[in-house]
Amino acid sequence: MRYFIIFTSIFLFVACGSKAPPPQVEPQIQTNTVFVRDTIRTTDSVYIKETESFRTLQKSIDSLIARKETDKAIELLKKQVQYYNNLDQLGFRTLQLANLLHKTGRSAEALAILESFAVYKPAVNYWIDSANALYDKIATVSVIKNSEVRVDTERQEIINSLTTQIRNLKNANANPALMQDLADSLKSIAPGDSVLAWLAKQMPSQVENSNTFCEEQRKIAAANFAASRKNKAKAKDLLTEAIEALDKCLAKTPSPDMKKKVEQNKDILEKERASVKN
Repeated sequence: MRYFIIFTSIFLFVACGSKAPPPQVEPQIQTNTVFVRDTIRTTDSVYIKETESFRTLQKSIDSLIARKETDKAIELLKKQVQYYNNLDQLGFRTLQLANLLHKTGRSAEALAILESFAVYKPAVNYWIDSANALYDKIATVSVIKNSEVRVDTERQEIINSLTTQIRNLKNANANPALMQDLADSLKSIAPGDSVLAWLAKQMPSQVENSNTFCEEQRKIAAANFAASRKNKAKAKDLLTEAIEALDKCLAKTPSPDMKKKVEQNKDILEKERASVKN
């Protein structure tokens, strides 16, 4: 089965059982309608044709761009683009319609609609990949224009790589400690004020980040403490390492509760170390 797909801010799914045109069209129209797609379903393929309203709109946009009336073109496009809202509504309405058709014994129509909807998956993936690529390109250009430090190609590639990794970790809600390591690496190469300003907006709150770091240091301290009980010959050195791990935590800015907890741990370790015989 061949699918010819046209993506705009308005989508219409119509499933017709007959082969003979013209089709019966029942458009589902959202606010700011500029394009309606008619679908004629046969046993072999799905034909999609643009309505005159879409072609007229596109001609207007192209004309404005050709006349270098960019601001007007942008405003016109803004009225058509609803970001993710249109996709959210499309998915919800499609599933709702298919479900109702199935419940009322019209399973063939439900399946036809779901088959038509499924073809959007590759396109959505393409949109996301293209959007990420364009985002990185624009962000990189912005960084270069506003950076106070002129960097060579190799250094710029490192900056781009680090900023991309940080953004991906943030989107994945990754461990803040991982983001902090990358942020420290980025700061160490002095990428410029614009990059540092961007970085500050990406990072979790300092307290949250410090608390995560402290939990890791407490685990290290606990492991060394346990090892000191099993290895009397190295007990003092192991306890010293445990205390140093807690000191690293206190050097950050943990929350008051975390700070109190770490200080109590440190007090116990120091007493333990003092009791160890040389």
